[in-house]
Amino acid sequence: MKKNINIYIVGILALLLLGVNMITLKKYRALKTYCQEQIADKSITGQKEMALWVNSQIAFSVNGMKMPNILLKEYNGVTIPLEEYMKGRKEVLVVRVNELYCSDCVNFILQKIGRLSKELNLDENILLIGSYQSSTARRYLEKNMKLPSTVFDIENGNLSLPLEEEGFPYCFLLSSDMTILHAFIPDKAVPDLANNYLKNISQRYFQTN
Repeated sequence: MKKNINIYIVGILALLLLGVNMITLKKYRALKTYCQEQIADKSITGQKEMALWVNSQIAFSVNGMKMPNILLKEYNGVTIPLEEYMKGRKEVLVVRVNELYCSDCVNFILQKIGRLSKELNLDENILLIGSYQSSTARRYLEKNMKLPSTVFDIENGNLSLPLEEEGFPYCFLLSSDMTILHAFIPDKAVPDLANNYLKNISQRYFQTN
């Protein structure tokens, strides 16, 4: 009889221990998920803060500079001075890409422009400047990314701006007097910043309503 009672007690204790373990495991999983979410949030916040800081430094170093009167080269080899291209235009959004830049970063901003250009009225207000060894590569970008504009090459292949040294695609607003404004390096890790940048530029300069 006593032996049966002991077995019964041991059984109850085992069930209680199993229940405690299950509750503990559930709480552990919930805590683990919470911690992972907090780490992810902090990581995103950190990336966003870094991107904002980088772009604030860019603003100090580039905004207000005069754009050199480079020669834009079309597929057929015909060139046009940038100042000539800007005649009759108040502002254009310049997007600078290069085959030596981070390829994922180039794809990120070009895909975004291809997707948002009509909505943001960028089709007639964007100037894509690329540096690629062949016109075929530039044509591929236009077709694959569904870009609204020709990707011009630079006649001498060089653009003497501090941003050229960063190794990433960049954007800026170019005014009719060749002044650089609102320079920006998009960060694919923080896509909302690029979205907001394009929307703000569009609303301020390119919306007719």
